[in-house]
Amino acid sequence: MAPPQALVVGCGVHATTVLVPCLQYAGVRVAGAVDPDGAAVAAFAATTGARPYPDLAGALADRYDLAVVAAPPHEQGRIVRTLIERSLPVFCEKPGGADAADLARTLALATDCGVPVQVGFMRRYAPPFRVARHAVRRERPLVLQVALAAGPAPDRLYHARDVGVHVVDLARYFLGELALVSAVDSGGGWQCLVQGAGGTGALCLSDQGSWGVASERVWISAPGVTVTVDDYLTVRVSRAGRLVLDDDRPARFPDTGSQLWTPNFTSPRLLNNSLYLQGYLGELDAFLRCLAVGGRPTPGLVDAHAAMSLVETVAKAIDLEP
Repeated sequence: MAPPQALVVGCGVHATTVLVPCLQYAGVRVAGAVDPDGAAVAAFAATTGARPYPDLAGALADRYDLAVVAAPPHEQGRIVRTLIERSLPVFCEKPGGADAADLARTLALATDCGVPVQVGFMRRYAPPFRVARHAVRRERPLVLQVALAAGPAPDRLYHARDVGVHVVDLARYFLGELALVSAVDSGGGWQCLVQGAGGTGALCLSDQGSWGVASERVWISAPGVTVTVDDYLTVRVSRAGRLVLDDDRPARFPDTGSQLWTPNFTSPRLLNNSLYLQGYLGELDAFLRCLAVGGRPTPGLVDAHAAMSLVETVAKAIDLEP
């Protein structure tokens, strides 16, 4: 059987260094590439063997099985809607659109057309967070704290929409649908208190961090267990038990009963590969499996719209301006 043929829209660093290796590992052929930057699409084509196109219209004259969108956020909605209109399944990098209104238009079209769309909130597929969720799966209520510092960004509202959606989606992954209780502007970021069906969360986002220095912590407390995840690199569980992820298909955490796990980068196992560890490989693998069996990709446009809507609710509450 011939491998699926993928059209990649957006040929920047993320597509080249993250998406292409994951697609190739998953057995997908990167067959076409679209980017208005002639030099970027030519370089992408030279390294992947993809057919280059300067625009989406030209690419859609040919046949592809799926599309992967890694364009800037302000262009994502228009691109994804065009692909939906051509009945092409789409994996789109987060946030999936410029704002909540943009995402709502895309969601309505995808629903009407019945076209599967997944949005790249990769933390849901990162083994450290899946282990953390597994550890508290039977416990309620949860108390969740998420703190993330990253930057710089063009402006504070852009940062909230581009990075803050990660924080909100991760909270939804643990707590379910969220309602905003309160929000505070710290000057260099914001903090908010949210309530979900699964418990309460305190979410902290700072735009004063550095993209070159990791600064992320997730802490979950529940009756009988506390879990901490630091920068993807350390998982601590405060009760005795196995750090084994039941549905971790390619690899399992060591069955040692240890309360502490860190990746062993001296070992070439998949579990220690950064693209797998961060969830990028897992999310694309899940998308492809959904296409194979006719399932609904998760997280989808509903999740992306919910995350963006809460971010914009926080922004309005604290008068966050660009």
